[in-house]
Amino acid sequence: MIPASPTSLSPAATSLDSLVGRLRRFALCSPIVPLLDNVVDDSQATAEDVARVVALDPTVAMRLIRAVNSAYFGLSEQVTTLPRAIQYMGFEVVREIARNPSLLSLYLVRLPEQAETNARLAGLWQHAIATAVAARLLARRQGATNDLPYLAAGLAHDIGKVVFLLLMPETYERAIRMAAAERIPLVTAERRLLPCDHAALGRHLCLAWGQPEAVALAVGRHHSVRSGGRHEACSDLTAAVHVADILARALGAGWWGDAVMPRLDPAARAALDLQPADAHTLLDALENDYPRAAATLHALFAPPPAPLPARR
Repeated sequence: MIPASPTSLSPAATSLDSLVGRLRRFALCSPIVPLLDNVVDDSQATAEDVARVVALDPTVAMRLIRAVNSAYFGLSEQVTTLPRAIQYMGFEVVREIARNPSLLSLYLVRLPEQAETNARLAGLWQHAIATAVAARLLARRQGATNDLPYLAAGLAHDIGKVVFLLLMPETYERAIRMAAAERIPLVTAERRLLPCDHAALGRHLCLAWGQPEAVALAVGRHHSVRSGGRHEACSDLTAAVHVADILARALGAGWWGDAVMPRLDPAARAALDLQPADAHTLLDALENDYPRAAATLHALFAPPPAPLPARR
């Protein structure tokens, strides 16, 4: 990956669409693409073989699910499983869709001579993995037959923070300092200083880069699961990502920008039927599962070598 320099934005250029558009210079396709090429080029490969590779990047898997359920394919019923989606689309279409910009590749950007920002990006990736693992635990607890949406939303839940670090570094540093000085959640400082908070930006980016609405909604509401209204229903997916973020913070893996533990939304607790004793059980399970998942994802999504200082 070619390192890029931070970009200063004028107030007029900070709309959600403008921020998303400027990310194109950073984004690469998913690191699963070379693996996918090998499988697709194998004449003996099955849809299940392709699905096993695609599932290594849950955000690509969910992009395929959204694509196959679009009006273009005109299916009479929703497709929810990856092998079936791949059967409908065909291997070559799957390969083309996988080559679109990857949400997760943004975690791997490293800026020249920006050691603190690079450390924060690496920390956000660790926190994202822990959140995804916790979301998967909650999915299984709820009896979900498909945990890919939970993994995708968990991995992407703080992608808005990555965008702010890359595109508005000076303003975001002020927000980080404000959160620390006033002992307030970083999301509160963002709302004071930035055009939107990281959750709203993350939802917009997820939709722009092919994630299903349910995944994008979980990303957008991971701090307040009923952002649309007090009496609005809370899905298991949205509730799980909210709770998973709290569990990942309790685990202490990575960096997330503030020292304030979010309050558990009662709607999320009710949706998942969580009891006080569940906190310790889930945290123990997360502590057990996180190292293995982190090793797998770190091996696949390996960041580029540290950029050399610019010549003077």
